[in-house]
Amino acid sequence: MEQAESCNVLLRLLEQGEAGATGVIAKGFQAIRLLADGYSNREISERFGVPADHVTAWVAKVRKRLRELNCNQALEEF
Repeated sequence: MEQAESCNVLLRLLEQGEAGATGVIAKGFQAIRLLADGYSNREISERFGVPADHVTAWVAKVRKRLRELNCNQALEEF
């Protein structure tokens, strides 16, 4: 898969995941967007007023959600 195509798939998954996200998952999506903009976990944690470990956990939960969405999308296309 080409890089541009991979980016488009990732953006589509982010949009799908963010659509109904609440709580920790919503914060995780915000954190991922900030990471993509070049912020560090520490900077994000300061912005949210939480320990950096919280940001790491939020991002891990979102990554799991994105993997699930990607698997579900692949099954729908099959």
